[in-house]
Amino acid sequence: MATPRVAYDMVGRSDVLVIDTPGWTDAQTMKMAKWSTFCVIPSRANRMDDLRETVHLLHALKKEGIEEWRFGVALNALRDACAVEDDRDARAYLAEAGYKALPGFVRDLKAYEVALLQGKAITETEEETANGEAFALVDGIAGAVFEAGKRLASKSKQQNEPQLKAAREKESGRGGRGR
Repeated sequence: MATPRVAYDMVGRSDVLVIDTPGWTDAQTMKMAKWSTFCVIPSRANRMDDLRETVHLLHALKKEGIEEWRFGVALNALRDACAVEDDRDARAYLAEAGYKALPGFVRDLKAYEVALLQGKAITETEEETANGEAFALVDGIAGAVFEAGKRLASKSKQQNEPQLKAAREKESGRGGRGR
């Protein structure tokens, strides 16, 4: 069974680590969010339940000092008949709270369920439209993860620069091989 300790032990030992946590705010979710490069928060478009809890979690992440570029909302399981309207409404709701959803969304389609039951990804359904929809969301997630990784690497480099400069100065003052 995976635990937060197991996840923490994987930090720095893997290029990508995906952790599926509960969709609510608790100490373990906050702890793992601090360790992560980027948090994908899946949410349905229902204002009364899902989106309200999502915004609560986003506020908690921000309060914990996690920068907004380190998390994003992935809208999923939108109602097929009104997905475009639900997407627009969900994005407006998130914007009112000061957040943005990742590009794209996926609808609640039987094609996704069938693909997953067959051991495939949601980008591998029998329906080209569903695959394109899934790719849009997956590409949005991948782009956000990539950008967060770049920002963290840059931030780490800036934080380590004074230490590296001091080490170089110390080495150059020693004589011998350092010259």
